[in-house]
Amino acid sequence: MKHFVTLLVAVMATMTMVQAEILKKVQVGDLYYNLDTEKQTAEIVAPVNNKLKELTIPTSVTYENVPYSVTGIGETAFYRCDSLVSVVIPEGILYINDAFHACFSLQSVSIPASVNYIKERPFYLCLSLLSVDVSPDNTNYSSRDGVLFDKNQTKLIRYPAFKEGDYTIPGTVTSLEEEAFATSLLLTSVTIPNTVTRIPEGAFRECGRMAHIGFPEQLTEIAPWAFTDCRSLKSINIPESVTTIGFDAFSRCDSLTTVYIHSGVTSLGDIEGNANGSAFNACKGLMSINVAPDNPNFCSIDGVLFSKDRKTLWQFPCGRKGGYSIPYGTETISSYALYKSDSLRTVTIPSTVTRVEPLAMGYCHTLDSVICYAETLPATNWIDHVGNDIFSASHQVKLFVPAQSVEAYQAAKSWNLVAAILPISANQVEVPEIVLTPGTSSVAVVWPAVKDAETYELIIRDENGNTICTLVFGSDGVLRTIAFHAPARNNAPRQTQAVGFSFTLTGLESGTTYSYTLTSKDIDGKVLDTATGSFTTQTPMGMEDINDDRQGYKMLRNGQLLILRDGKTFNALGIELR
Repeated sequence: MKHFVTLLVAVMATMTMVQAEILKKVQVGDLYYNLDTEKQTAEIVAPVNNKLKELTIPTSVTYENVPYSVTGIGETAFYRCDSLVSVVIPEGILYINDAFHACFSLQSVSIPASVNYIKERPFYLCLSLLSVDVSPDNTNYSSRDGVLFDKNQTKLIRYPAFKEGDYTIPGTVTSLEEEAFATSLLLTSVTIPNTVTRIPEGAFRECGRMAHIGFPEQLTEIAPWAFTDCRSLKSINIPESVTTIGFDAFSRCDSLTTVYIHSGVTSLGDIEGNANGSAFNACKGLMSINVAPDNPNFCSIDGVLFSKDRKTLWQFPCGRKGGYSIPYGTETISSYALYKSDSLRTVTIPSTVTRVEPLAMGYCHTLDSVICYAETLPATNWIDHVGNDIFSASHQVKLFVPAQSVEAYQAAKSWNLVAAILPISANQVEVPEIVLTPGTSSVAVVWPAVKDAETYELIIRDENGNTICTLVFGSDGVLRTIAFHAPARNNAPRQTQAVGFSFTLTGLESGTTYSYTLTSKDIDGKVLDTATGSFTTQTPMGMEDINDDRQGYKMLRNGQLLILRDGKTFNALGIELR
């Protein structure tokens, strides 16, 4: 029995060896082949010398006196044969895999009638390709003006990368192959027919001269990387029918200055593994992203893209210069939100932020400092490998955090790889929103700085709507002019704060309700932001109104009599001080 088992194992091993020898990589002439000894067919797998300039593929080869029919061109068979100018493909070839990838000098290809299968992305990075011609007798493929289609011309498979000028896709086309136009460096504009409803992944990536794209009216999806590196694309008019725009769909489109998101867009830059992705990252000229007011998922705050509830920062237009203060109330800074904002120097993160995704401020080469008011370390989707931290920068970024939180930030890999982490100084104050604190005859106003604001105009009105006074502050928060329409006095401006300003106006009537309007304007007088509201000054409370059955503690500070009682501080008039 033991001998029988041994014999059986030997037989099985022999059969395995025979099976393994059915396909052999052998050299015949200038090419290597895989040979199917059972079917007597050959597949081209590589050239012997990848510096071939011209090639005529044989219809058959002979190896060890056995003839083999050449029926296919294998995966990456001629990859980076960058001297190859022309290829003659004979009848009898049944399939062409991704065989001519990065043949930079290849100018033309003729496909015979026998070819019944061409793998996706044929002729990718064939940067000199002028035409792909298909035999009229081919039952699976066709060509028109050198462009490769399926037989019925309902799918556009490959546009030759060196074909120059404008192009209108035929009206018969209903779909595009992935990367169909990719690396078409001389293409200047494309018009897509209304029969196309989806632009697939990478369809127009790296079309460096394409300045205009005519979108179809019934388009519903723009897939990831669809227009990546289209650096001459100056404007895009995304149809209202679009619901999905994929991750990196328009990344590095450096000539884009503004983007408008219609109300129907429900998915924008989603990427697996992160809270959010970005469809418009690293667009160096992008200054604003605007959103239709009735979009249910997204909104724009000062040209910056946020979720509808304003809790998630999706995308900062990275063409903007200077500093950016993330609005108070933001909770999440998504992946790639400020990615490659190369003119950004400072970022202020409010205390409301609880999550900062990897690469949120990645590769911002001019970023000098970040002030983060979050005492509790914001969570991240940290993955332990290089290039997935918050900054991923090659230079030191000064990160200022609350003094009691410095050690926590220093211990977190997602924050500490390149940042010098320092405590926020005592005179840096977070100003989340406009706050008015009324006294008996005064009101203290604290307001956040507005990007690009040249002036801040504060108007105070009485209960009847009559203007009491108008104050105009400069971009630094310092009072420029004041006009009184009733008796009033004003104090000198208070300290300029980290992300806002403060001022106290005195001389108001006690126990009176006032309304206010605070308007910020740019250098041309354009209104950037307006805040309105009301406040009521306090009613004086004499010393006799303070509860006499509890003894207060009197103290003299800065020449002023103060009374401490029940944890509160009162002045000599009985007015509570804050």
